[in-house]
Amino acid sequence: MNNKVLAGSAVLLSLSIVFAGWWVGHAITVSAPAPQAEKKSEDISVSDKGLWTEAEAAAYLGMTEERFEQQLVNETQERSGLSTYEIYRFVPFFVRDNKKYFSKEQLDEWIEYNIMNRTVK
Repeated sequence: MNNKVLAGSAVLLSLSIVFAGWWVGHAITVSAPAPQAEKKSEDISVSDKGLWTEAEAAAYLGMTEERFEQQLVNETQERSGLSTYEIYRFVPFFVRDNKKYFSKEQLDEWIEYNIMNRTVK
């Protein structure tokens, strides 16, 4: 009798776990995206390519292109007055043919650095 109860309990527990996993997975796939605080360029989609344009980087960071450009201008001015600085203190990019290009991995490192090292002013 004990073995039957134990086996039944194990089957019931297994079915409960499978159902709960399906339910959570289904809820994640059908949930609506979070509302956006600012209007972003809706025609810009962030791709999986190695380098991003300024518009793609802004979209990835959740900024408008104008706000992102102002961030870059402010950081360039601040950086010009420094002889040395930590690599991820400023948004990392490189310039080619007068266009700025950004790497997702470098932007992720910049985000991580700023979360860990910046204080709110």
